[in-house]
Amino acid sequence: MKRRPFVVLAIVVLLFQLLIPAAAFAKENHYQEHLDSLKDKAEDAPKVIPLEKVDKIFPIKANQLKELNDLRKNYRKDTNYKAQNLNSINMKKVEDRRILVSAKEGFDAATYGVEELPLSKTLSKRGYRLVRVPKDVDYQSTLKQMNQDQSIHNAEPDYIHKISYVPSDGYYSYQWQYRPLNMEKAWDVSRGSTDTVVAVLDTGIYPNHPDLNGKILRGYDFVNEDSNPMDDHGHGTHVAGLIGAHADQTGIIGVNPKTKILPVKVADREGMLTLVDILQGIYYSIDQQVDIINMSFGGYQYSWEIDDALWEAYYNGIVLVAAAGNEGTWEPAFPASYYQVISVAATAQDDFITDFSNYGPFINLTSPGKDLLSTYYLNGYQSWSGTSFSAPIVSGLAALVKGKHKNWTPAEIQWAMEANAKTWNGKEWDTFDGYGIPDGYKMIKSSKVDLTKDVPDELFEGRRIGSGYSTFEKIDLPLDFDVYEFKVDREHPKVHLSVTSPTESMDMVMYVFDETMENGWLIDGNFQGEGEEATLNLSKGIYQLVVMDYYGHWSETPYELRMDDGTQDFPDVVGKWAEPYIEYLVDEGLMIGYPDGTFGFSKPITRAAAATVIGRELGLPQEHGNFKDVPKSHWASGYIGAMEKAGILTGYKDGTFRPDKPMTREEMAAVIVRAYELTGSSNVRFSDVDPDSWSYKYISTLVANGIVSGYPDGTFRPGLDIKRSEFAALMARLLSDKF
Repeated sequence: MKRRPFVVLAIVVLLFQLLIPAAAFAKENHYQEHLDSLKDKAEDAPKVIPLEKVDKIFPIKANQLKELNDLRKNYRKDTNYKAQNLNSINMKKVEDRRILVSAKEGFDAATYGVEELPLSKTLSKRGYRLVRVPKDVDYQSTLKQMNQDQSIHNAEPDYIHKISYVPSDGYYSYQWQYRPLNMEKAWDVSRGSTDTVVAVLDTGIYPNHPDLNGKILRGYDFVNEDSNPMDDHGHGTHVAGLIGAHADQTGIIGVNPKTKILPVKVADREGMLTLVDILQGIYYSIDQQVDIINMSFGGYQYSWEIDDALWEAYYNGIVLVAAAGNEGTWEPAFPASYYQVISVAATAQDDFITDFSNYGPFINLTSPGKDLLSTYYLNGYQSWSGTSFSAPIVSGLAALVKGKHKNWTPAEIQWAMEANAKTWNGKEWDTFDGYGIPDGYKMIKSSKVDLTKDVPDELFEGRRIGSGYSTFEKIDLPLDFDVYEFKVDREHPKVHLSVTSPTESMDMVMYVFDETMENGWLIDGNFQGEGEEATLNLSKGIYQLVVMDYYGHWSETPYELRMDDGTQDFPDVVGKWAEPYIEYLVDEGLMIGYPDGTFGFSKPITRAAAATVIGRELGLPQEHGNFKDVPKSHWASGYIGAMEKAGILTGYKDGTFRPDKPMTREEMAAVIVRAYELTGSSNVRFSDVDPDSWSYKYISTLVANGIVSGYPDGTFRPGLDIKRSEFAALMARLLSDKF
């Protein structure tokens, strides 16, 4: 047999022993011990995400933008993701001195002194060429020359990686993975559809196994270049069984026992994969119109070519799933860490992420991955461990959703799994768990995400925003974009843009383009959970503003977007007694007006608005409370929860917060005193405030601090709703010495 050239990406199946705590220890202690060990590992691990903040504003070539996903693809915080140092290539990791070239017509290998090698029609028709650099020609100089040639889109080394795996003891456990996935209840609703097809890019599949017989499609073998993708390693057959083993009362059952599986052999009997074969496997799967592509392999080299191929698959409606990696590191593994791919980490029977699983900001979901029993390529069954086997479980779940909702997009299917997943600590998203372990039953029963009020995701179709007031919206789906439009009426005003981070998982990014698309700016200066802001000096005109999450995450919690160009004048405020107070609060970014351009001078301030202003000024980290009338999607949910946690503003006995209820003057007194820990008392007495009333001490403290006073008739009117203008005056006096 001829020797195969190998590159990229090890199949991830490394087994680590998980220490089981003694029964005497409480589960809570085990949780904390496990979390502490993971945190220590995260602190010690080398970070690919830079530790220092990047520049706040990057000029970008907006006129080169073909589609919004180019923004996501062409920007990574660490350029090492995409560009290998052409002067420091480890030639020991390059197979046979080969280079994969993506070129326009007219490419001539002889120009570079290289030998062109045969390549399949699958890649040739897409403009790819494969060349070998002779030993007497400098490899690195040739690669650099190719990448500088305008007729070549991209040239990449053919890197070599080798898999590492250790089988577990056979029959250690019998498919324990279905407990955390709630699959018994899910199967009562659906066991999948024979119309769905999962492509397994792997070592091939043994189709005659009793638990797989009849469900394996013909497929193709890109290693041996024939139509017999037989498994000669075992890994692919194991993956296939986890996805779709028969429900026939014998052997095991797969997550989706009705789905069809397309074997695409891209790894040989040693578990080695080449960049060429991976690309052929992806494009072949696209041409076969599969629904899901499972990729249980990984490596640490970013590839433009694989990224392009996966975007093409994504645009064709294919759900992409990959193993997060088995090195127990924060470093992003590929293909799992491409934005359009669902990255799956591994959990053990205690539902914690395993010691071997990778983790970090690119993780989307976790799934069982330790000691999983599945089909063996020599018949029978074996139990193996690794994120390699967490990924096919998610692929099977995705196929279940696709079988029930044939018209759902990859983003909607991913959302259905993530929205119905659970992290060990109850957070919406976590560094170690992503969105957590999916609940198969809730996932199957979930309705399509409501996008009727979603902000447009196309340039020049954005929602118009004006200066001086905030917009509260959500990133509704994975990879969602929100596009806005604003107008600058003066020449070179200082336009201030800001967006909050709705949760600690979100890393918000803003792009601004002028109407000619000749000029653009990328705004990204902070880490996850910190939001973004910048001031731009802009010319008159119409501007496009794109808001996205860097990692492609979504959240039920809204972000707050604000644009200020110094032109905000409220017609209902001009010339009135509270104008300077309101101007101060607006300039500080603490209060905003209404979309109709008014401030709401005489309107009462609601409990939600008051919570937002005070929480924002105090810099409280946003939290989600448990009020039944404040869903996570409520625009003020984060600040309401923060105020409750801080003990400043609580709810009612019936479990409600009543966010739209006006705040009374006495309630406001109590909130301000608690929030700013004010002390002191006054001898001033109001005829309508009983010294024995609950609010007397708070009102007295505010008077003592010179923040409020009563009415000329000697009353305070504690039960009267406080107006927005009065609230602005109170806050301005509290915060600024000039008042």
